[in-house]
Amino acid sequence: MFVFLPRGYEILGVGMATCLSNCISCAYFFHVVHRYKKTSALSTLLFDLDYVVIDRLMAAYGDIPLAAIGIVLKAERLPLNVGIGLCQGMMPLVAYNYASKNHGRMEETVRVSRRVGLATAFGEGGKALFLGVMRWAVFNIPMLFVLNRVLGMYGIVWSQIAADILTVALSVYVYRRHKASREWS
Repeated sequence: MFVFLPRGYEILGVGMATCLSNCISCAYFFHVVHRYKKTSALSTLLFDLDYVVIDRLMAAYGDIPLAAIGIVLKAERLPLNVGIGLCQGMMPLVAYNYASKNHGRMEETVRVSRRVGLATAFGEGGKALFLGVMRWAVFNIPMLFVLNRVLGMYGIVWSQIAADILTVALSVYVYRRHKASREWS
């Protein structure tokens, strides 16, 4: 990027390189979603769409606020990446042990991964998907636009907190309903 642009346009080059890599990643993601329609990661798509909306809105307030929100969002994404890393990290171990018919070691790998990633050991993928869609598509993205208009740059930040509070409240409700239905069965 520094070779093709004249001196003084380094930041433009970084931005163009970032945009190009994100466009390629997005195209690949849509290819995967199209190919695996029923098993694709809708929550991840909504999470990334949320980033796009936040970045787009925050860009209107300048480089420093955009950089600051970028840092905050990277920290926010850490727990999600830990879960994804656990799942992707254990897949080769499970596959290798399954293929070598070492089922005891395969089960131990799965057991350890479940302990470490307790939130994903509940087996309630449908509920997790529902909560993810509600958090990003129903609560956060619309709230980003509303609070940006009402509170400006601070509204973008507050929308994250408000969406999290609403999601926690909805999660407690879903958990209590799930717990009550299991007690009655």
